[in-house]
Amino acid sequence: MPFKFHFLIILIVLPILGCRTTIPPRDSVLPTFVFKIQGDGLNENITQDFDFDNSALNLRRGQRYRVVYTGADSGGLKEMTWRLPYSNIVGLGGQRGNFLYANSGDPYVNLYRYNGFTEDPRTGASMTVQAMVTHGGPLDGVVENYEFVFRVVDFHDNSIEKTLIVRITNAPTAIVPRD
Repeated sequence: MPFKFHFLIILIVLPILGCRTTIPPRDSVLPTFVFKIQGDGLNENITQDFDFDNSALNLRRGQRYRVVYTGADSGGLKEMTWRLPYSNIVGLGGQRGNFLYANSGDPYVNLYRYNGFTEDPRTGASMTVQAMVTHGGPLDGVVENYEFVFRVVDFHDNSIEKTLIVRITNAPTAIVPRD
């Protein structure tokens, strides 16, 4: 029994912390990310290759979703952030890994940040939220666009930033045309 417990802990902690790496002298490869969302019939992996210009994520008001946001770079991850509407619109509950709540500078926006260290560079970081709850959105049927902004930076300042339009409505959860 103790072996199984320790093995389970290792399986949980290893992906969250990423593997140790050496920062290369040169690096021109962009970091990558995956935003996995499950709930209300949706099971979607949104990566940097998603069609952010033409697609949006429709979330149903009052639903709970499980999300895992993961960033990676073989030469080490310097910073990773997730900017989203404040908690009256989207509430996060559960494990957040090595991510800290940071001041976004905007009272209506929450910012979660992972900071890597040059003394102990890691290839990735992961934030798991067991219960992302959609509270907000207009009750009168008006569709309002919110933003999830994902940003990943490596130690050579190669970065990728993508903005996912999110709509909270009474309609089913789905990837929809952005209009």
